[in-house]
Amino acid sequence: MNSKIESEIRAFEALQKSSENLGALDSEPDYIFQLVIARAISKESVDIDLPIEWDLYDEAGAEDAAALLTAQAWKVYRVIQSFAQPADVTELKKYCWRIDDAEFEST
Repeated sequence: MNSKIESEIRAFEALQKSSENLGALDSEPDYIFQLVIARAISKESVDIDLPIEWDLYDEAGAEDAAALLTAQAWKVYRVIQSFAQPADVTELKKYCWRIDDAEFEST
């Protein structure tokens, strides 16, 4: 996989890990991140100025964690759209194991 894409995904995963106590490693945030990747692969236009609802626990620090996750997720989206080649798309689809194949199609 393209090193820039891989690096940004790893940065997102590190943020998830750092907010594990807020539910950032739960299935819902993971699915949402995979949807962001699917939208990037499909070249679907999204408003990257909008916050993402991560479904984190309702605890102190969750809003800050959500803002960090959102910023990094949109960074991943932009890097994929800028640098992904067919081989990267194949690897990214494997990474997005929670996502149905239809999600990778542009609407």
